[in-house]
Amino acid sequence: MRHFEFTETEARRNFFEKRVNPLAYIVLGASLVLSFLALSSDPKRFWGIFHTNLLFFLGIAQGGALFYALVKATKGYWSIPILRVIPYSILLLPIITILFFVEWIFGGKYIFPYFDPEQIHHHRFGWLS
Repeated sequence: MRHFEFTETEARRNFFEKRVNPLAYIVLGASLVLSFLALSSDPKRFWGIFHTNLLFFLGIAQGGALFYALVKATKGYWSIPILRVIPYSILLLPIITILFFVEWIFGGKYIFPYFDPEQIHHHRFGWLS
């Protein structure tokens, strides 16, 4: 089944042999600065957008994992170019998990109402009397 399998060096050749453009570092730095400014100006909105983006990319990573498993199980050889990209989307899963923990620790009180015990007590006041 050589037409279906590809080696690690073939997969690595497409992604890691190219050098990163210095402009990418400038754009990354500018986006980090803008994210920090957005966090300091309106944290509730920032963490809501952050949560939405995490769920979006989590869906892409899980869909990629499902598609990869489906193509491997059916031994489909038509999708070799797609199968070279999908394992890298699956590598997003641990990163997204770490970012979810960061969100729970730092932004949980802004987007999850049950993180504030006083608010929970206020809504249960009729039951607790």
